[in-house]
Amino acid sequence: MYDKTVSRHNILTGGSSYTTFNGSNASVLNEIMGTSGTMFGFSSGGYNTLIGGDNFSATGGLVTNYLFGDSQIKSDHAAGGYNTIIAGTGINGNGVINQMWGDAITVSGPTTTGGHDLFIFADNCTASVGTQNYIYESSIRLHRIQSH
Repeated sequence: MYDKTVSRHNILTGGSSYTTFNGSNASVLNEIMGTSGTMFGFSSGGYNTLIGGDNFSATGGLVTNYLFGDSQIKSDHAAGGYNTIIAGTGINGNGVINQMWGDAITVSGPTTTGGHDLFIFADNCTASVGTQNYIYESSIRLHRIQSH
């Protein structure tokens, strides 16, 4: 995104693993950006909801979620949105890795700002977020982490 582009409100969900037959260890890789790959100029992120993929496989496997609330790179005067980022889950101890950025991996520029982001880690019946959850933020004080 460039110049004065404004992102709208997006809801994006990662793919999940649902194998039910023996001998298959499916792996799923989700890379989701709420606004765009790169934001610069005076662009502005939206109020995005990103939902990580789940590992409901009967045979194991691994689901890896890379969730970027706004973009991978944000520079110049770009402003982050107010994002909700929900960790993926797994059943029966199946592998799920959640790597999450409320704003971007790389943030640079004279007046680049982040948004107020919400990270949610919620177990759901037999599905658990597990222990491989990572938040990468340059300004964690602006963010709220909620666990159920």
